[in-house]
Amino acid sequence: MFETILVPLDGSKNAEKVLPYVIDYASRLNSKIILTHVCDPHNLADEWRSYLEDIASEIRLKMQEHLSKQQVNVETSILHGDPAIEILKYAEEIGSDLIMVTDRGISGQGNWPIGSVATKLLMASESPVMLIRTTPLNTIENH
Repeated sequence: MFETILVPLDGSKNAEKVLPYVIDYASRLNSKIILTHVCDPHNLADEWRSYLEDIASEIRLKMQEHLSKQQVNVETSILHGDPAIEILKYAEEIGSDLIMVTDRGISGQGNWPIGSVATKLLMASESPVMLIRTTPLNTIENH
């Protein structure tokens, strides 16, 4: 059903709150996980590549606990440009069956219940998007 799960990460602890859900789904469905980060076009990607590889290693270890004999397939990808646009283009390019993302990333808690990148993904993605809430609704100011 969900053969390829795309997981955008921005380096924040908020964004990483999606990982237990990713591990659970991918373990149950034997899905390939693709971790991605979108850099500014002028940013060197080396530190982000290292960050994604560290997360990928953690996921592989945790999934091996559940899937002792199955192969764990976790890949990483660095993109450059506007985060929402690049994530959507990449999801289409790789044929992602599911995008898993938190409601807020590096911007942290704000006045709106969903951050701008998550909102754009929800509105424009052709593949399903699973949104993991990081902040209870009752702690967000209503406008």
